Amino acid sequence: MEKNEIVLHKAKALTIFWRQLKSPLLLILFVATVVSFFLAEKTSALVILATLGVSVFLGFINEFMAEKTVADLLRRVSPLATIIKNDKKEEIPARDLKINDLVWLVKGNIVPADLKLISQKGLEVDEAVLTGEGKPTEKKLGDSLFMGTTVVSGLATAQVVAIGSKTKLGKIALDAGVVKQETDFQKGLRSFGNLLVRVIFIMTLVIFVVNAFLGHSPINSLLFALAIAVGITPELLPLIVTVSLSYGARQLAKKEVVVKQLVAIEDLGNMEVLCTDKTGTLTEGKIALTDYFSLKKEQDERVLKLGLICNGAVVGHRIFGDAIDTAIWEYAKKNNIFSCHSRAGGNLSKIDPRVKPEDDMLAGVVKIQEEPFDFEHRAMFTAVEDSGPNFAKATLGRQARMTGNQILFIYKGSFEAVVKVCKLKEEEKKYWEKRYLEFSGQGKRVVAVAEKKIDSKSNYSFSDANNLTFLGFLIFNDVCKKQAREAIERLKKLGVQVKIVTGDNEIVTKQVCQQVDVPCEKVILGDDLAKMDDAKLRSLVWKIDAFCKTTPEQKLRVISALQFGGHSVGFLGDGVNDAPALHAADVGVSVNSGVDVAKDTASIVLLRKSLDVIAEAVKDGRKIFNNTMKYILMDASSNFGNMFSAAGASFLLPFLPMTPAQILLNNALYDASQISIPTDNVDSQDLIRPKKWDINLIKRYMMFFGPISSMYDFATFGVMLYFFHARGALFQTGWFLESLLTQILVVFIIRTKKSFWQSRPSWQLVLGCFLVVGLGFFLPFSPVAHIFGFLAPPPAFLIFIAGLTMTYLMIVEWGKKFLNKV
Repeated sequence: MEKNEIVLHKAKALTIFWRQLKSPLLLILFVATVVSFFLAEKTSALVILATLGVSVFLGFINEFMAEKTVADLLRRVSPLATIIKNDKKEEIPARDLKINDLVWLVKGNIVPADLKLISQKGLEVDEAVLTGEGKPTEKKLGDSLFMGTTVVSGLATAQVVAIGSKTKLGKIALDAGVVKQETDFQKGLRSFGNLLVRVIFIMTLVIFVVNAFLGHSPINSLLFALAIAVGITPELLPLIVTVSLSYGARQLAKKEVVVKQLVAIEDLGNMEVLCTDKTGTLTEGKIALTDYFSLKKEQDERVLKLGLICNGAVVGHRIFGDAIDTAIWEYAKKNNIFSCHSRAGGNLSKIDPRVKPEDDMLAGVVKIQEEPFDFEHRAMFTAVEDSGPNFAKATLGRQARMTGNQILFIYKGSFEAVVKVCKLKEEEKKYWEKRYLEFSGQGKRVVAVAEKKIDSKSNYSFSDANNLTFLGFLIFNDVCKKQAREAIERLKKLGVQVKIVTGDNEIVTKQVCQQVDVPCEKVILGDDLAKMDDAKLRSLVWKIDAFCKTTPEQKLRVISALQFGGHSVGFLGDGVNDAPALHAADVGVSVNSGVDVAKDTASIVLLRKSLDVIAEAVKDGRKIFNNTMKYILMDASSNFGNMFSAAGASFLLPFLPMTPAQILLNNALYDASQISIPTDNVDSQDLIRPKKWDINLIKRYMMFFGPISSMYDFATFGVMLYFFHARGALFQTGWFLESLLTQILVVFIIRTKKSFWQSRPSWQLVLGCFLVVGLGFFLPFSPVAHIFGFLAPPPAFLIFIAGLTMTYLMIVEWGKKFLNKV
């Protein structure tokens, strides 16, 4: 049975194998080799083909495992859908949706399949993912809702009409794939690739023309030129990057961090500032209702009951939804106040024997309209009518029941938002302000509740929130995290600033920061942000510790101001209001318990919301970046120099310094030795600051170490020619060994800025390098030596190579220190 999912990250063997063959150089070399085979160069051609086959196989295996890693990780953050079954709401994995299922949608949901609208209240949907149009679209009964679009307001019930690849989004995605914005890391790779393309094209053309002019066989000249091009090309770079990122993703998964886009690991390592809410980072993120009271008595159950009615949580066997609304219902359930199924009305004694129907204060409640929490008004409302005596007793106390043409309008939200639409005496207002400041000063979250009777009509809006009766407070607590201070200090030592960006007020924010010993001296409010122009905000943004009472648009402005000047900014959020900032940030981080739109927008999802986890992820990101740069710098220095030497020697010698097959074998062995680079250790000094791509550093390594490598190659040529009188196969064997040894062992110099003996490489890198070196030195003495055109060199030559390599490594060590000071 088809699952309701669009599989874009499935590890498809044939597709991955085909990608290994798409390199233009490999294709040209393959064609030239086939031509060579039919021109009597059968042995050499077969060797070249076998070498290419091994290279393709290694690339296929590693990329297949990397793709499988991503697919496995994405399954851990599979989206959920709320369905209505037997008049009850329940959450299921979205991939398990079937045709004709009834889906419940609220603000913040991503539409999980193609649906037909059955009922709705104020539903607006953002369809930009399909149309590119950013303006929300109003929906009416019978309209279609498409998979991947986002509910921006209202609520609805809809029926599934298409799933998976049969949906509109599925057809588009499978036809065109998903285009993601290029990251800084990808831009750096592209820049490096463009540099190499120019170098390779010029060298290949010159080598071919000069060798053909000197009388060498045209086909051999072409094969040699192409082999040199392959030798210069860091064809392992995409593999090293992919393996590094997938290895990092697997390590992060063990720490409960799921990476949706592998390249995001690199950007996480380059992050300079992290913006985050305090909930779940400075606090445990477990919001609990602790008290509720009205003006006349300390604890008033009436306030609690209205908080339960004006409530967007989905209540069933499990309670889920907005954290505040969920906390109210969990309190009611824990204290057996009334059935958690009572929102649906009906015979409650059959559902929960602890609650008798005559005692259930919510029995008979009929919701006429409910508007979810709105960030502009900082409140929500519910319009209800009653059809039972208990409800009037619960809501109106001794007041007369409402008349038949009246309903009850309940308003719940922040204190400032609610109090300004209520009719209060001056002394009552002062009393509530005093209590509000008192609780906020203790780090409590305060939610106000108000009501009024209103004439029945077809539609209600926030404009009806006027002349309300202020009823009381719902008080919530979120325990502070003891480890928050240590986590922020860890991030600070990694060069990452942490800034609090929250919708909460400044009093609560400062109190929470004080409890966990986090600096929060400079605070700015959303109202003040609204009065600032962008230039003013950019001048202040780095000096501010916390941004309080912010709207989604203001969070976005803070991110943009921090990014000004090329800074890399991360954002951690899990709510509907966080989606714009998550999209705009260089690194968007959400949590698995967050709303759909937040998880979908983020490139990294935490299974456990914690700054400590992010600090670990930042370190891993920097390790991967450093290990990728090791490969690039080595290739730019030693490998480039060796291939340049081969080109120069071909102009001077009456024979090729290495056959095309030997060059490709040398390159394949070198590549094999570097596959373990992703596992290498990274010096602590390379982790303390974010790093950016530096194409000029790569050029300096190329121009500085390339000539040194070539100088040693030509020294080897001279010794072989004039001391060992080597020609043909012996010469080629000698240079093959020297080239292989120097370009592999130089990794232990280039991999660290310290002296190489002060930095310990990983055992995998050491084992891989020495196994390949051993294999390379075994080949000239093996039974297959003649296949590759090798001739066993004399023992004295092996001693010479050992001494030459030692002096080469010493000079590179000195050159590295000199270059790092420049």
